[in-house]
Order: sequence, then structure tokens, then C-alpha cells
Amino acid sequence: MGRKPGLPPAYRKVFGGAWIGPVFVLTHHAPDDDEDETITFLSDDIRSAGATGLRATEGKKLLIIGASLARQCLEAGLIDEILVHVAPILLGDGVRFFARKAGEQVA
Repeated sequence: MGRKPGLPPAYRKVFGGAWIGPVFVLTHHAPDDDEDETITFLSDDIRSAGATGLRATEGKKLLIIGASLARQCLEAGLIDEILVHVAPILLGDGVRFFARKAGEQVA
């Protein structure tokens, strides 16, 4: 079964079909029957996955989506620029992007 059944094929793609380029999804459980050949599922550690993404972009910018993934990249020293999109409403629970233990800092 394809992604987002019921939508026109173009809207089943990343960013509603507006994105053309490599897409990597870092996951613990890659789907067995994924039909979308434009998406590569990775189960590597964060540094290896980041290196794979940078190779695909030929050293250009790499877009990281998700607070947990972005925080892991930040903690590993892999991010040099942050652009945060803030929703004007709170949508329930989620992962805190800047959550830290008392006294803990990111270098």
C-alpha cells in the first residue's frame, strides 16, 4: 500500500511533490514493502546517517526534520545552523528540542 492512500499521486510525495532530490529517513524499523524508490531508509548511527546525507547533497545543506533527530545532530556537533519553525499553538505532547538535564550544555 502506498503512502497517504486516497490522495493524488503527486501529493503522496515529500512536500506534496514540491521536493525533487534524495530523501533519507533515519528509523529503527524500515518498512518491508515500501514502494517509494525516492526514499532511502537508514538505520545507522546519527554520524553515519549525517555523512550519508551530506554525500548525497555533495556537501550542501542538509534539512533535518524532527526535534529528536535535530537534537541528536546538535549533540553530535553536526549542526552549524538552526532554523526553527514555531507553530502558534501547542499540539499536545512531543519531544522537547532544547531539553537538558540540570547543568548539561551542548558544546
